Amino acid sequence: MDRKAIKRLWLTKLKDKALRCALCGCLIEARKDLNADHYFTPKSQGGASDETNLRPVHKWCNTARADHSLKDWNAHGAEYLARLATTWKNHRVKYNAIKVAKSIANLIKETQRNRTMG
Repeated sequence: MDRKAIKRLWLTKLKDKALRCALCGCLIEARKDLNADHYFTPKSQGGASDETNLRPVHKWCNTARADHSLKDWNAHGAEYLARLATTWKNHRVKYNAIKVAKSIANLIKETQRNRTMG
């Protein structure tokens, strides 16, 4: 089975479950918003397309993360999402601005919480 088929099968198994985005922590409310992220090791760095490396995420979180490391995402994810939302708006790309804003707000809260704890 090729990488794309494995990824598709994995996403199909998840479609009926209540899932939280592994990147922003918000609920993935609609199947059309669900995407698979090469979470631990990005695909560009040879990350596996299987259950050991894939995590459910919003499509906009996955796009904003691109090939940034997980550490980099945890430090700057809200900033990356805000830049992506601005780019989409400028190019008139159809997206749900409210859901993206919730993801950004959640990441900002999480980042602030981590800074006060660490």
